Amino acid sequence: MAKCGDCAYFQVEPVDPMYGVCTVEAKDSSAEDSASGTQIFTVKGKRVGRRDEACDKFKDRKEMSREERLRRGI
Repeated sequence: MAKCGDCAYFQVEPVDPMYGVCTVEAKDSSAEDSASGTQIFTVKGKRVGRRDEACDKFKDRKEMSREERLRRGI
């Protein structure tokens, strides 16, 4: 079974490497939509364990393009 730690949307937490943040709901916001008037990248994440069972939005790291990984900071 797939684990959250193997997902492309998993980012390791700096304090405790056994936990991380699921960034599946990350999105780009245009300058018109943001309050500051600049384009921003927002992450609405939740804390998950590295060994938790993967959800239905699981995506293998190798399936994500290099540009997408760099944009998300993975």
